[in-house]
Formats: sequence, structure tokens, C-alpha cells
Amino acid sequence: MNDMKQLRFQRPCNGHWPIEELPKGWKYHTEEPTIELLESGLKLFRKQINNYDGMWNIDDYFWRVENGRKFHYITKDDKIISFVWQSPGGKVKKSWNKTGSPVYDTPSFFKSNDVETMNVGKDNSYSYNTWICDEYRGLGKHMNLRSFREMEKLGKKSIIHDVEMWNKSTIIHCIKYLESDIIDLLEK
Repeated sequence: MNDMKQLRFQRPCNGHWPIEELPKGWKYHTEEPTIELLESGLKLFRKQINNYDGMWNIDDYFWRVENGRKFHYITKDDKIISFVWQSPGGKVKKSWNKTGSPVYDTPSFFKSNDVETMNVGKDNSYSYNTWICDEYRGLGKHMNLRSFREMEKLGKKSIIHDVEMWNKSTIIHCIKYLESDIIDLLEK
């Protein structure tokens, strides 16, 4: 079981977005994907993440979209290779799985688990469930910054995102590339 601690980061929406060009054949999307595209992306995600307890599914996707969450993704060769979720209203439902990892906005998991509503403020967006295909991880293709820029367009003042303490490479990425500030240490 992990130690259930997270660092909370904040990235101001200040118009400064050092976003590189995507490689040829890659495309960033803010529109809803087709079911087939989403299912194939989730299949690859599950394969690489090992189907952790509390992973979101198609039904959770629809619940999230109906509740104002935004799904942003990158495709390559008409396949999803990266995604991130945003909650521009600043509220997210959160629970913990049996290994002590956080589970966000996943009603299929919440039925048998305690759930809290986390509120980071209506002027902020909460960013969660970021993923990039193993093959492209570490290449500097910043899914998050593109998504953060979309939230700025909606008038958000900052982006809040949490990272588990064991995830050292993501913590470094948040500080070095996302230019996020550590604003809190969270314990379950």
C-alpha cells in the first residue's frame, strides 16, 4: 500500500504556454471522440496501466461529460495516445482504492466506496487522470499544457493537480515543464 500522500500543484493561467509543435501525424483534440476511438484508447490505457482498481470506463466517461468535465486527447494514426481530464467547475468526486491510490470522478467505483467532493474553487480547474502511451512518454509532448490553455480560454485563473509522492518523475515534470508551484502536502 502506498503512503497515501500527494503534492498539490497550482499552475497559474497567465498566458505563458511554452507548447512545442506536435510531430507529424499527431493531433490535439478537445471535441468528444467517437465511441470506437475512446474504447480503443481505453483498451491501450488498461493494457499499460494494468487495470488498476477504480479505473474509469465508458459509463464513467459519459457521467463526467454530462457533469461538465472536459476530455482532451492526442491522436496518432487515428488512435488515442494521450489524454487528460479537466473539471472546470473546480469540483471533483474523490475516493481511494484498496492500494491507497486516489480515484476521481468514477461513479462505477463509488457505489461501494466512501466518496468526498473535493472543491478547489470555481475560478480554478482541477486536472486529473493524465496519461500518455508508454512509447511516447518522456518526449516532451505536453498534453497538460495544451489542456491548461483550454481552461485559460474558459476564464480559469489556475489549474490545480495532485501527484502521488511515489511518482517522482511526474513531480519533476510538474515543476520543470508545467511550471507548477507546490501549494500543499495532502494526506488521505
